Amino acid sequence: MVGAFSTGAAQSVRTPEGDTSVSVDPQGGDFLVEVEDGGYGDWTASFSANWFQIADLGSNGSLNGSPSLNGSLSLNGSEPVSLNGSGDTNLHLAVEPQPVGGGSRGDELVFAFGSGNATPVQATFPVTQAAPPATDADGDGLTDYAETYLYGTEPGNTDTDGDGLSDSEEVTIYGSNPLVAELKLSPSQLDFTAEGGDQLLSLQAGDSADWTVSLDADWFSVANLGANGSLNGSVNGTSSLNGSSSLNGMGSTNLKVTATRQSVNGTQRQGSLTATLLEVAGGTWTVTVTQAAPSLLDSDGDGLTNFSEVYEYGTDPNLADTEGDGIGDGVEVTYSDLGFNPLENSDTLLQRIQQAAASLPGMVTPAQKAKLARGGGIELSPGPNNSVDVTFILERSDDLTNWTEVDRLDQTVSMNGKDRIFLRVRKPASP
Repeated sequence: MVGAFSTGAAQSVRTPEGDTSVSVDPQGGDFLVEVEDGGYGDWTASFSANWFQIADLGSNGSLNGSPSLNGSLSLNGSEPVSLNGSGDTNLHLAVEPQPVGGGSRGDELVFAFGSGNATPVQATFPVTQAAPPATDADGDGLTDYAETYLYGTEPGNTDTDGDGLSDSEEVTIYGSNPLVAELKLSPSQLDFTAEGGDQLLSLQAGDSADWTVSLDADWFSVANLGANGSLNGSVNGTSSLNGSSSLNGMGSTNLKVTATRQSVNGTQRQGSLTATLLEVAGGTWTVTVTQAAPSLLDSDGDGLTNFSEVYEYGTDPNLADTEGDGIGDGVEVTYSDLGFNPLENSDTLLQRIQQAAASLPGMVTPAQKAKLARGGGIELSPGPNNSVDVTFILERSDDLTNWTEVDRLDQTVSMNGKDRIFLRVRKPASP
């Protein structure tokens, strides 16, 4: 705002609103002060404070223009300094923000009109500034005033940059920037499927900040890819392969976290990855790493889960008998110690096992069954619990060629733990 001067008016110092003093908020600010020389011509303005400055803008000057500093500014307040001028003008009064813990303060501009005369006419323009309020909404040790006007931090957030150090710790203890994370990992959690794989983790730190990353589990590892690294790039650092080793580095970078595949019978598992600043106590950031258990889904109903078929046995999870030999994948896996393979045709193996069974005690094979059923009138088959199912068929014929079934008798005979038994059919003894 430009001051308006009246010809022939008495000397005066005031704001454009007509105030003859200013009361300034703790955050400071800029003010326009109109000076009318009252016909005295030259004048001198002096003050002792080191928390405000003045500059002569000229009679047409405004706060929107660049100040033209025509006088000496008060830089330390050790002794009064003065600004000399002549005629009507506008002054730019710049009041600095209060320091943390500052109290109310005041000074005044002392004007001498007709400073070259033996008895110049004096006028004063008081400048006062209120003390900053002591409220601390987030309880981090910095007042709301300091956070808003001095540091630019959030008065309702104890850790504005989210790096694990409070705003107060960064300002008063470590001398770090509370607006820039000294250390930060993102995202804060990595979730892997049972299949495992790679995920990218961003580590943000100061350019000269030394850090170390440690793990607490051996089913995932971490590697340093560099600040511009991606999952498709090469690994430029040493991988942490287990929970006892660590990875060291400096500045911001990208980390590749690799989870191994779950075992067939695996369960959900959880670990953590922790980054620590070496030169800043308490500068840590932890990321939770989880991995789901394998799914129990069995799409083809062969007794093997889809997960085990794909990643353990290489069979088709949608086909119960992958190689089509008549034996289900689950059966062949169960009896793999006998040589069965769900990816190979097992017909020959099955025939050999059946042939070998003929000589094994306590078993009735198709060959043994044929031998015992001579004459076509008796059928034998293995029964439950070490027994033999016997079927007697009574037939009649008029020509010994064509036979008609007359009666049938089914009987289960226990072998009583014997390796083999003998059965015969006879007619009852005569009375």
